[in-house]
Amino acid sequence: MKILLLHVSEGAERLPVAPLGMACVAVAAVRAGHQVHRLVLPPEEMKARLPGLLSRLAFDAIGISVRNIDDQRRVDPVFFPQQVRRVVDLCRRCSSAPLIVGGAGFSIFPQRILDYLGADYGIRGEGEVSFVDLLDRLQNHQPVDDIGGLVLPGRSTAIPARFSDLATVPLPRPGRDLSLPAPSADLWVPFQTRRGCVMDCSYCSTASIEGRPLRRRPAKQVIANLKEYVATGYRQFFLVDNTFNLPESYAVELCETMQAAGCSCVWKAIVYPWRMSERLVRAMAGAGCEEVSLGFESGSPGVLRRMNKRYNPEDVIGVSRLFSRYGIKRLGFLLLGGPGETRDTVLESLQFADDLECEALKITVGLRIYPGTPLEGVALREGVITAATDLLRPTFYLAPGLEAWLPATVAAWAAERPHWLY
Repeated sequence: MKILLLHVSEGAERLPVAPLGMACVAVAAVRAGHQVHRLVLPPEEMKARLPGLLSRLAFDAIGISVRNIDDQRRVDPVFFPQQVRRVVDLCRRCSSAPLIVGGAGFSIFPQRILDYLGADYGIRGEGEVSFVDLLDRLQNHQPVDDIGGLVLPGRSTAIPARFSDLATVPLPRPGRDLSLPAPSADLWVPFQTRRGCVMDCSYCSTASIEGRPLRRRPAKQVIANLKEYVATGYRQFFLVDNTFNLPESYAVELCETMQAAGCSCVWKAIVYPWRMSERLVRAMAGAGCEEVSLGFESGSPGVLRRMNKRYNPEDVIGVSRLFSRYGIKRLGFLLLGGPGETRDTVLESLQFADDLECEALKITVGLRIYPGTPLEGVALREGVITAATDLLRPTFYLAPGLEAWLPATVAAWAAERPHWLY
């Protein structure tokens, strides 16, 4: 089949994030014998170029990636599916090919987004196997109802998503599967070595996207793919694994294999500030890690418990000091205003973050409410939302009594600290 994969770039950033998930699906479809054409453009360029492409090439199916729902801003958020719906309408006017939706954002709200967009099919969770299965069955005019993760218009029951053994799932290659701008100091290539998360943070949607079971790619497979990018001039990578350091044994193996293989690259990763040994941090530094996203979220033990975090402030201090000792920069994250937050806990967290002396700190006020999370249950019980609330539209939890005080307080602290981002 001849397939068109579309991704509408979000926002007006100079270097938009490359759609890694769509690239993984593209290489799986190609290996299954399908012809794949990819188009990644901002909304206005997509509107200008898509009709001509659809008129020149008769596609058998069109896949559309929905990676994010909004820009996570509590005040004046941008709602990305609105842009995607315009692309869907354009496809309908110019082509009779079936429309298939997938992506991380879609997987959080599968039925709701499918209905909102008016597409024909959706794939919830990983698409490398299920999307290809759907294409094969459509090509052979076979029933599709039992495909893992398949979402159909108006269907009340959902088929569980299919999560694969990553050792069997191909990695995208530079240029062929993942289109990137020319290498530059500002470009960090997204790269993933594992999927899944068992941490169950109260507000997090990762389990809806990647599942809870943690699955890893073989270290040698990872290094071989990294070397493909390095050979084409890309040396900076952002390892987008949800928790790079878990399990630690795999992280150590990955770093030590990378160093032994002489993979001349630099990278940054997301870490969970818990159960990190000096051996791992030393291995990360030796393998080229320059920066970590240190999402400690709060300096209040009580608030951390409400978030279902496994660590305490002392754990964060110890991990942060290790990274500092080995010259790895720390981008800290504070997430303020959740259940149990008070003025005292906010001030406790701000002072805690200040004492950590991270090279940079990102502060978010208010927690985005996602369906199926414990935070949704708290919001329902407290009357922040009702059963009729459409969570597809950006909806945030902010602890009662902090609505005006918290943003003003954070702004005042950030104004005196240029490395704080708010």
